[in-house]
Amino acid sequence: ACHVRLPIFACHGANDRVIHVSLFLQGCSRVLSAEFTNVFLHVQPDGGHSVSAFQYDLCVEAMQQWGFVPKS
Repeated sequence: ACHVRLPIFACHGANDRVIHVSLFLQGCSRVLSAEFTNVFLHVQPDGGHSVSAFQYDLCVEAMQQWGFVPKS
């Protein structure tokens, strides 16, 4: 059961017209159902299909919390 500690970061825009947010939420449900514990999931309310600066910052924050990136 070591896989449940695998760090998972997922972020999605609620206004994504390419991949509907419901598919992202289904994936999140599967991750949580599999009992992963080191998870950072976020839906960006005004986000679209492209990665925003805010989402990038969230990813850096998660990687800092996991110890992959030094805190600045």
